[in-house]
Amino acid sequence: MRRIQRGVPIFGLSLIDLFACATGAYIVIAFVLWPYYLKSGQLKESLTQATQQTAALRAAAQAARAEAARQASRAAQFEGENRRLIADNQALNQQLDEARQIAFLGITTKAKRLILLVDMSGSISENGYTPIMQRVLNQMIDIVDEDYWIQMIGFRAPSQRNVSLYSWLPEGRLAAMTGAMKTQANAWIAGLGAQFGGGTPTGFTLNKALDYSDAQAIFLFTDGEPTDAPKDAIVNQVTARNAGRAEIHCVAIGNYSTQFQLQQFLIPLSAQNRGEFIGVTR
Repeated sequence: MRRIQRGVPIFGLSLIDLFACATGAYIVIAFVLWPYYLKSGQLKESLTQATQQTAALRAAAQAARAEAARQASRAAQFEGENRRLIADNQALNQQLDEARQIAFLGITTKAKRLILLVDMSGSISENGYTPIMQRVLNQMIDIVDEDYWIQMIGFRAPSQRNVSLYSWLPEGRLAAMTGAMKTQANAWIAGLGAQFGGGTPTGFTLNKALDYSDAQAIFLFTDGEPTDAPKDAIVNQVTARNAGRAEIHCVAIGNYSTQFQLQQFLIPLSAQNRGEFIGVTR
């Protein structure tokens, strides 16, 4: 019998060899890369945590922005309220300032820039009115404070043609009534006693007072009618020139109730110039 030849196909062996090599290579690579596979899991976990933290930070930032917006809104509201309160306070202070007034011997005024005209004629000393004049002037100085500005002008006529004016301050000036200025004013008033004498140039002196364009009120202290011009002419001229700008208040010193000519001068002078008339007998 013929012997049967059984050969092994070369292709089949090669394929088996290839698979064996590939399997070996895979096993080697798997062993080499196995630690990295473990780290890959950790990286994924870290990435997940980082993503969560980023989301939390974004949420916190958004909440912070929202809170900042609320705070800014509240700050704007507070600022607006503060401005409103300041404006209201300023308005109230202005109203109080406008409503504030002094009451002097029954005369009330809101004026704060005052001219005091002091009769220094001989009749003041002759009739014993010097203490009365000084007392009412000191009272006037005592009731005001530094918000009030004052000038005092004494007047007399040593002769028919001459007029003497004794201003407390230089002409044209008024002074705030601080404590120091009050002391100076009281000293000036105390020194008036030795200077009384002569006539009563009231018309001339009233016009001098009207030269103070910033004066809001004029107080005239006198014991007699004018000697420099007829009383009606003075009232008409002064009223026309004043034109309602300054109040003119008249204070009669001494026994004015029996001096009808004095009353007929002072009453219309004050009435026609937004002022008041009073008398002081003692």
